Amino acid sequence: MHSTSHITPHHHLPFLLFLLLGSALVGECFGETVAQREHDALTALKLSFGNPLLSANWSGSQCSTNRSTWFGIGCTDNRVTSIALQGLGLSGRIDDPLTLAPLTELTLLSLRNNLISGLVLNFSFNLKLTSLDLSENSLTGPISDSLLRLDKLELLQLSDNKLNGSIPPFNQTSLKAFNVSNNNLTGEIPTTTVLQSFNQSSYLGNPGLCGEPISTSCQSLESANNNNAKNQHDLSSLKDLFIVADFVLFLALSWSLFALYSKTRECKAIANARKGAGEVDKNRDVETDSVQNSIQNSVQDRVQNSMQISIQRRVEAAEETRKLTFVKGDGGFDLDNLLKSSAEGLGGRGTNRIPFKWSSRLAVAVGVARAVEYLHLNAASPTVIPHGNLRSPNVLLDEDDVAKVSDYGLISLVAPSLAAQRMAAYRTPEYDHQRKVSKMSDVWSYGCLLLELLTGRSPGPKG
Repeated sequence: MHSTSHITPHHHLPFLLFLLLGSALVGECFGETVAQREHDALTALKLSFGNPLLSANWSGSQCSTNRSTWFGIGCTDNRVTSIALQGLGLSGRIDDPLTLAPLTELTLLSLRNNLISGLVLNFSFNLKLTSLDLSENSLTGPISDSLLRLDKLELLQLSDNKLNGSIPPFNQTSLKAFNVSNNNLTGEIPTTTVLQSFNQSSYLGNPGLCGEPISTSCQSLESANNNNAKNQHDLSSLKDLFIVADFVLFLALSWSLFALYSKTRECKAIANARKGAGEVDKNRDVETDSVQNSIQNSVQDRVQNSMQISIQRRVEAAEETRKLTFVKGDGGFDLDNLLKSSAEGLGGRGTNRIPFKWSSRLAVAVGVARAVEYLHLNAASPTVIPHGNLRSPNVLLDEDDVAKVSDYGLISLVAPSLAAQRMAAYRTPEYDHQRKVSKMSDVWSYGCLLLELLTGRSPGPKG
């Protein structure tokens, strides 16, 4: 006879409660650990900059569900997802390259237009980054290879720093905006599909770079570097020659002075002997003085001639090393090549359409935005509209599709009646309803410009 035992659900209840309680405690501890690590990372960032605004504002908890009270910080689900601290005059350097490693949910980091120094951080643990802007700072050293691991990166701005070394072979298909201009980068631009898709404005201002898409060939750059090395060697040899010449001149001058001194003593001894013997012979005295003066004049002439020859050689050598050679290209210089077209005629439709790549359109949009931002940040008065007439005919493009914003600040010089007819600021909705314009008029005009860049069609009379 077999005995059986029945386990009721009540037998499992204590075990299930234990598991639920343990899971809750582990989850709470884990959440506190992640939040604390992110808090410590942001605190380290604050201490690196020593900025009064961040010191006063960055306190307490950095995230509250989907928002943050910390200036420039964005949160989602109690995790830090964005840091935007551009144009605050931040200075200092971040010594630990893994300072931001705990921010694994970070998607945007913008520290543009500050005074930050040091190396580019290691972003190996920030794999969700889509936008990284470190331009217009004082960063040094090479571009971090950790950026190659960011498969979701869409924007990388490193221009206007002091970075050196070569460009890593970026080839993320997600990368749509890229700029490393105005640094000290060297070597050949990698031939990856992504890097070759950007125009040369993304690489300008790096004399040591060569290869497509810029016009400097690596062969000509290497030849120029060899010539510079040879010139430096010749200059060093010339300096050595100057040192030897100066030493010889010094010996000659010393010998001449010693000879003059010896002859003077000899003449004085003869004169004293004659005086002691009571012999006064004026003719001999005159002859002695004449000989002494002749010797002195001869020595002075030799020293002066030697110094003039040395100075003349230095001047000729300096003139030779400072010569500048101006080379004019075969095509000469033409203003039409500098100002290719205004944005008004680009991207349109029809037979007269000028080809305009999407990467160039994006570069124009970013360039105009930066120009308008600069005008707004440096406005002479809060009541003055910084531009007032932002539209495509006033956005000029050079041969590399770099945007140049023109005709700004004219609204205060034009009669109100004429300004209402001509200026883009008077087409805004607030002017239609309230008969007034403001700084926000430039923002509305910029939106119209973006629409024109996207569609290729100019907005109507009222936008």
